[in-house]
Formats: sequence, structure tokens, C-alpha cells
Amino acid sequence: MSNEKKLFLQKSLEVMFLFYGPYKFTEKMRIREEEVFRNCLDVIIFLKEVFNTLEKVTDCVGEDAKARVESTSELLECPEAIPILLYAKNNSLLYSVYILVSKSLNVSSTILMRSIVENITFIYFISFTDPKTKKYYCLYSSRGEKPLSEEVEKTIRRDYKWFSPSYVRSKLYEGDKLEAVKTGYGIISEYAHPGIKYLAEDWWYIPRRTREKLDHLLSLIHANLEALLLTQHSWLRSPTKKKIITLMLLLGLHIKDLDGIIDLKPNKPPYSTKLVPLESFFDSNLTEVRELILKVRKYRRYLQSKYKHS
Repeated sequence: MSNEKKLFLQKSLEVMFLFYGPYKFTEKMRIREEEVFRNCLDVIIFLKEVFNTLEKVTDCVGEDAKARVESTSELLECPEAIPILLYAKNNSLLYSVYILVSKSLNVSSTILMRSIVENITFIYFISFTDPKTKKYYCLYSSRGEKPLSEEVEKTIRRDYKWFSPSYVRSKLYEGDKLEAVKTGYGIISEYAHPGIKYLAEDWWYIPRRTREKLDHLLSLIHANLEALLLTQHSWLRSPTKKKIITLMLLLGLHIKDLDGIIDLKPNKPPYSTKLVPLESFFDSNLTEVRELILKVRKYRRYLQSKYKHS
């Protein structure tokens, strides 16, 4: 081991002993949460409103799914149910990320972000892939209830690579976007793998890193809503789609002021050809939304200015 790595490991151990030292872990978390709230108040308040709105949006999605079942008299099963279930699962993960980041547990939150990214890419994949692939995925996903035959298992392993994240990415993306998604996924994966590179990030409060995680959280909420809308718009009712668009606009404005929106939409045919332009969901009735956006921006800047040095 190099001297540089030895020094880093030694410093990390010292921080760990300090972190778990004389004061209890829960007390340290309480103090840290207060620091995060004080330094990131504008984003915290915005996120609370976002999650309140997201809950209402998801209730509407559930009602629309129920209406879809009642109109067809058929239960939603694999693969039709998968995108809705992954969207709902992501909402739980997103809120869990919020809880962790509010305590500046950046490593733990990033591990969950990795799962969210995988789920979003799979929403696009399972929604737009061909019937044969959907059939094999349903067989694969039900293997716990019914063992796969040797022939089916061989096909899934050979042709679909067990539907691994890398296989899904190779189908959805190409060119520079494929490399960008791979690079981003690789970075967040490092947090989940054994190693010492990010060993101490959960043990001390780094305001800049915590702020970055909160911004990433907003971007992932946007990406999850976008995936649902672009893949399931055919059965979502107009009021629900308007609620989704409204929330996306609010999120988009906030994120645009920062590092930009995480774009996980496919760019490789035939998946990319099945995307509907987001502009097609806009209508003239969104004037009040734009006015609300301006108010949110003004209020956010006011909070940021007021509490910046507190």
C-alpha cells in the first residue's frame, strides 16, 4: 500500500473514532441535521413541498391505474404493471434519500440513488422493448415462484445477460450518451462497493457535498416523473398528466439554476423513436404554473439570502 493510501486510511480511522467517540451517534445526527437545515433551508423547504405534491400526483396515478383495470376488466400483470411499480418504489427510495441527506449521510444516500437510476432506466426498457423480450423478462422475474427451465435459463443468460443494468444501458443508449450514463453510474457505484475511497464521507459534515446530494435528489425526482409520463401517457388521464407536468416544471426551473437535469431518456432506436416530445403535453392552461414558478424562484432566493450566514 502506498504511503498516500496509508495516510488516508489512518486519517479515516481517526475520524471514525471521533465520530463514534464520546457522544452518542444519535446525538451527532441530531446536531448534524440542524446544521444541514440551517445551511440548506431553501432546498429543504422546497423539497418538503415537492414531496407533498408528489404524494398527490402518485395518488392520481393509482386512481388512473385502477380506472384502467376497471375499464378492461383485466388485472395489471407483468409486464404492464412493472413501470408503475418501479415508479412507486422509486418514490419510497427518493424519500429515504431525503431522510439520509438531511443528516448528511452522503454515502448511504448515494447507494440508494444507484437503485433509483437502475429503476428509471428499466422503466424505459420494459415499456418500449419487443414482446419477446417482455415475455422472457416476465419468466425471469417470476423465477422465485416457478423455477426456470434449462432452455429458458440458457436463453436469458445468453441473449439478455440476466437483464443486468449494463445490458439495459446498451439497449437504451449509444454514442456519447452511453458513455456519459456509464460514467455517471460507475461513479455512484463506487459508493456501494467495498473500498476506502469514500470511507469517511458519512463521518463528517461537508456542506458542499450535502448540497450537491440535495440537488441530485431533485433531479432524480424529475427523472422519475419524466419516465412515468413518457412511457405511460396513453392511459394517464389529463388532470394527472397536468399535475406531473406542473411538478416537472417547478423542479426543472430549480435544477436549471444548478447543474442541470439528469437525462436518462433513451437515444438509441428503436427505444428513442417511441418517445413523445415533452412539449406535446403542454397547453395554454399552464399560465398559472409559470406564475407560480416565478413566485417559487423569488421565495427561494429570499430564503437563501436570509439564512446564508446564519
